[in-house]
Amino acid sequence: MTHISMKMVRVKDLPRLSDKMSLEADADWLADPKNPNLSYNMIGTEHLKAFARAILEAFPTYKFAYDNSHSFHVYRTGDQYTMGTIAFADLRDRKAMPQKFDDDGDPVEDRKFCVFSPNIENGKYSYGQRENMAEAISIKRAMANVRKYLRPMNLVQSMSLTAADVSRGAQRSLRKIVDEAGSVRRKIVSDETLDVTSAYSSLSTLPKSDALTLELKHLLDTGHEFVNPEFKQLLEDLFAQRDKVTEAKLNYSKSNHMYVETSMNTFGDIKYKVVRDVDVDRRLDDHIPSDNISIYTQADLPKELEGKLAVIQMLEDGQYVDEVGYRVSDGACYLVQSE
Repeated sequence: MTHISMKMVRVKDLPRLSDKMSLEADADWLADPKNPNLSYNMIGTEHLKAFARAILEAFPTYKFAYDNSHSFHVYRTGDQYTMGTIAFADLRDRKAMPQKFDDDGDPVEDRKFCVFSPNIENGKYSYGQRENMAEAISIKRAMANVRKYLRPMNLVQSMSLTAADVSRGAQRSLRKIVDEAGSVRRKIVSDETLDVTSAYSSLSTLPKSDALTLELKHLLDTGHEFVNPEFKQLLEDLFAQRDKVTEAKLNYSKSNHMYVETSMNTFGDIKYKVVRDVDVDRRLDDHIPSDNISIYTQADLPKELEGKLAVIQMLEDGQYVDEVGYRVSDGACYLVQSE
């Protein structure tokens, strides 16, 4: 899978293009594009808008959102993430100062038409968004890059942005249970006496019962009358927490998730794309088996998914709930998969 170094933005978080500028060409630019009185920034902006207009003519459903004075986000309504960005800029490490002139007095233009997409891996750069960049010296050549690379992310690319967040969310929930159990244990024993294992610091090691632990449990189970009732209560809490930790760790080790992403067509119909058997603790494979992918409409969405999605919609972005899942955004989430 192509490494995504560039920042992918959720469509819902985009500013509207009209908040900053429109795609219409400036009157002064139209009157004389080679007017030496035009500013360097204005020339760049007009080239960028001309590039955007060419894309819009070829792909009428593509939309643009302001990124900065020399780049626009490109997206489609109904998608979760942008497809990438376009720019008119000189992104070399070493570049001449603006408005360098040739022997005839004409400005030298070192800026290029750039396309940034997760589908690009140019091999020229080792870090940053330029790893996912393709450049061209003209709009005509840049449109070839648009047609080749600028498209919605596939499911693997979408999941790669957030799978690690799900794993951390699930581990935070498990960590809370483990820490609560460790707190109870520390009230009555030390590491030198009882239940000396890493079960209360590790998320994978199960509690281990030593002889003293077994004897104390036997006293509780047989109704032994303790001299100190408070100590009896602490022991009851300890063993209840041990059982809870054991169950939580076993469930965590066996759990998988399913990734759900929604999209909307031009008629307002919602489509649910579901990827099953996602192990968020492992590196995602480039290829998803076709048997693991299902596509549903609102009418045929399984009841189990419908119920969990209803809970997910009540969560905040980035929130994880045990036995339900993790909300990425209002149109993407990971659900805990039933066995």
